[in-house]
Amino acid sequence: MFMKRIPQIFVGLVAVSVIAMQLQGGARESVTPMSIDVHVAWLSERIKEAKSVKPGMSRKDLLKVFEVEAGLQAMLPTRYALKSCPLMKVDVTFDGAGKRNPEKRPVPVQADAEMTILTISPIYVDYVITD
Repeated sequence: MFMKRIPQIFVGLVAVSVIAMQLQGGARESVTPMSIDVHVAWLSERIKEAKSVKPGMSRKDLLKVFEVEAGLQAMLPTRYALKSCPLMKVDVTFDGAGKRNPEKRPVPVQADAEMTILTISPIYVDYVITD
């Protein structure tokens, strides 16, 4: 009796699988040209925001747009994440950082809001780091 029902059970399982796949596919959000335009506009604003910080500006100016990224960093942080999109990051060097004393050892520098940005890297994207 059971052997006669195997084809019916198989057909039933296939039917349930097909229905489940169709329901799952229908629930997916399709990407339309309009939604792409919205995403591009948002991302363009984030890039514009990040590029507003330039060498010669103060660390205080940098911290209006970026925040120190979490994770292990030197006493003077160099890696900053955009406040409005923490996946976008830059590496920054400041004046006075890395100066050496007469014994050729680096002098520790405390972060100071008035330090001047010497260089700022191009924007890059990386995972969010948390402590």
